[in-house]
Amino acid sequence: MDGFTPNKGDTFLLIDNRGNNPIFGQFVGLDHGAKFEVMGQQFLVNYQAGINGRGFALTAVPEPSSACLLIVAACVATRFSRRAAWSKRRLPISASERSN
Repeated sequence: MDGFTPNKGDTFLLIDNRGNNPIFGQFVGLDHGAKFEVMGQQFLVNYQAGINGRGFALTAVPEPSSACLLIVAACVATRFSRRAAWSKRRLPISASERSN
């Protein structure tokens, strides 16, 4: 994988089992749906790949991008700043309410 970076969602069909029987065993002891990492890239294990759902594939899992993290941080910051501004506001009290 030196010099190659898969795109998010790239799927690599490693075993194209066209027989009637499913694959027996596990890839490095990983269950279906498990994630593992190779040289900083995460992959998702799929034992139900291929045309008949009996193959074995690895799918590249995207890492959260900096832009996505920045957007989430901005939303969180905006929510807290609005909450702080609302807690500092005071509703005007009329003269008749002050005497009660």
